[in-house]
Amino acid sequence: MPKFFNTADRCFPEKHYMVDPLKRLSEVENIIERQQYFTLHGPRQTGKTTFLYALARKLNASGKYISLIVSFENVGHRSISVQDAHEMLIQTIYKAAKIQSAAAHQFRR
Repeated sequence: MPKFFNTADRCFPEKHYMVDPLKRLSEVENIIERQQYFTLHGPRQTGKTTFLYALARKLNASGKYISLIVSFENVGHRSISVQDAHEMLIQTIYKAAKIQSAAAHQFRR
């Protein structure tokens, strides 16, 4: 299938036309190295999610860091209790860690 412009979700270089996300924000690696925090903010469709996935892959491949991609969107509803939200947060982190652990184990083979 030929490449196309993606506007629906994160981008993959083998499928979509895109700019290398890591070239745009190279300073983030220095911030991480200094053990500082950073915020990634921008309007819709500017590559935030694509960048975070690329950064996580790069950090994990280095062997120096373990990076998880975790979305907490599902706990932002007013209809759930604080206790349920906490449980959902814990389960979301656990699932992400389990997936990352399996991926790292497979990568080492």
